[in-house]
Amino acid sequence: ELRGALKRGDFSLYYQPQVNILDGSVLGYEALLRWKHPTKGYIPPLDFIQVAEENGFINTLGRWAILQACRDAITMPEHLTVSVNLSPMQFLNGDILKTVEDALCKTGLDPARLELEVTESTLIEDRTKAAELFQGLSKLGTSIAIDDFGTGYSNLGYLADIPFKKLKIDKSFIDRIET
Repeated sequence: ELRGALKRGDFSLYYQPQVNILDGSVLGYEALLRWKHPTKGYIPPLDFIQVAEENGFINTLGRWAILQACRDAITMPEHLTVSVNLSPMQFLNGDILKTVEDALCKTGLDPARLELEVTESTLIEDRTKAAELFQGLSKLGTSIAIDDFGTGYSNLGYLADIPFKKLKIDKSFIDRIET
């Protein structure tokens, strides 16, 4: 059904604003992948991302999401960025450098306006490969954010090799910080 959904145009990106807490200005948007099934309605990403990873469709779906986010970003004011979440499998087992480079070339989007988010668990799976990919993405001019930091085996040490610009600390970690 995932393949048919992509062909039918059932997938879309919803944009969540990223706001400067000091002045309330919008800095950019995070692209959130959504699937509206023709008979089942909206299917949560938690229900379809894992299936896409298991059957190898995540790379195709991820390519579509990155390209669509870049296309959408072109229509936004030039000072705004767009952030796209990457699946660990898409990041480590796909051709993420080529995917990002192709999307930037096809759309003409300034690479500095594209931010790629990876979860902390991605760093744990293959630290060496992750560091190489991050360096490559950084050379393309995109920025990198570490998402959900604090949910896994949080270790500031492995962040030293990653050229990230944003560390998104998970709410569950913040909620427990006083204890």
